[in-house]
Amino acid sequence: MSKYTDTVTLTDGTTLKIRSERGIAGTVFREVPSRQRPAGSLMRIGTAMHLVTRSHLTPIVPDRWARAADDAEGAEIALAFFTESAEACIEHASAEGIPVEQCYSTT
Repeated sequence: MSKYTDTVTLTDGTTLKIRSERGIAGTVFREVPSRQRPAGSLMRIGTAMHLVTRSHLTPIVPDRWARAADDAEGAEIALAFFTESAEACIEHASAEGIPVEQCYSTT
């Protein structure tokens, strides 16, 4: 398995790929955006996918994101998950007439 997925270009020109890191409990799939902003992570434990937050693992509920048979499928799920999430932020920012960076603000 490659350490990185293919790169996807979002509608605002930002590129995005996923870096895979094997850990003790499972594999972490880290979002790697070209735009400076907070990035997310998903983790595969067994076949279950989880959203990684500061100190928690939250199981992914929608079926299309919830399970991955192996790390390669987990990386593709993570890429699709973060691509769809980023595109929703871009669409929201455009509709509101605000810079997309405001959608990623952590303050």
